[in-house]
Amino acid sequence: MTRSNVFNKKKEFKKGVMPLLEKIDEICREEKVPYFFSAAVASDGEKYDYERKALTPTELGVVLPDSEIMHHMMVAKGLDAVNPDEVQEFEFD
Repeated sequence: MTRSNVFNKKKEFKKGVMPLLEKIDEICREEKVPYFFSAAVASDGEKYDYERKALTPTELGVVLPDSEIMHHMMVAKGLDAVNPDEVQEFEFD
């Protein structure tokens, strides 16, 4: 099997995955289950295109003290994840 990081699965995603994801979204919304979904659907070898979908705790009125979903969303938007043990202390003057 030849591996390549150049691909385009946008049509396959739209046809096969999106209907399932819409059904999952419907059920999760009814049952108040927050989620985050991300799929790499295309790449030109340099840049990747992702399809993402989320149902946030805030949207559902659900309180999650340490929401991994929000962390995943922040990383997906390009923010760096920092381990709480590595947070540097500093003083304000």
